[in-house]
Amino acid sequence: ELEAVQGELAAERLNRGNETEGAHNAAVEAAQREVQDLRDTHARALQDLSSAYEKKTKEASEYTTHLEAEIAEGTNLTATLQQEYDAIDAERVSAVVGLEAAEARVRELETFRRLSAEAQQQMEAQIESATSDSDRFQSELLEAKGWLAEEVEQRDLKEGARTEDV
Repeated sequence: ELEAVQGELAAERLNRGNETEGAHNAAVEAAQREVQDLRDTHARALQDLSSAYEKKTKEASEYTTHLEAEIAEGTNLTATLQQEYDAIDAERVSAVVGLEAAEARVRELETFRRLSAEAQQQMEAQIESATSDSDRFQSELLEAKGWLAEEVEQRDLKEGARTEDV
């Protein structure tokens, strides 16, 4: 009977060992599936991270290109504005020079006007003096004509008297 009990115990141990081994094998298989799932999840996460990195790198590159284009446009705009400023400044300088030349011309014209007025006054004074001299000369000429006429008349009378005497 002992042998039978021992045989049962051995069979039970064997069953338990088999059950334990089956459970252990099932646990190992479950752990291996879980490890594989974790590996697959890790691989997907790495792939997602790599894709996200590539996407962000591409976006950063596009944004950098965009910023470089805007910087170039800003640089061109700055150069254009500088050229326009230089042109406006040149026009301003030209206008200042023109204004100074116009002011100098106005001063010259004012000087000419003043000198012309002085010359006109001198001419009017000379004309007045010449008119006065002319009037005096005409008066003297008339007196001289009158005197000459009297002299001619007296001479004619004297000659007429001499002719009678002869």
